Amino acid sequence: MIDLAFFLDILFNFRTTFINQKTNTEVIDPTRIAKNYVFNGRFFVDVVASIPFEMFNTSDEENADGE
Repeated sequence: MIDLAFFLDILFNFRTTFINQKTNTEVIDPTRIAKNYVFNGRFFVDVVASIPFEMFNTSDEENADGE
């Protein structure tokens, strides 16, 4: 469920408007919003946070008999 919440957060951020600091106007163009989120936002942090790393666990924890 947490991974789903992170994924939905990424989708919402691609559609959330922002204020252009130079002109002090709200940007509603989807292309500019996406570019801002990817290049100036936290896109890469959000992607890394949404990866379910427990699926890539290669250790043999299930068969740890103490051997």
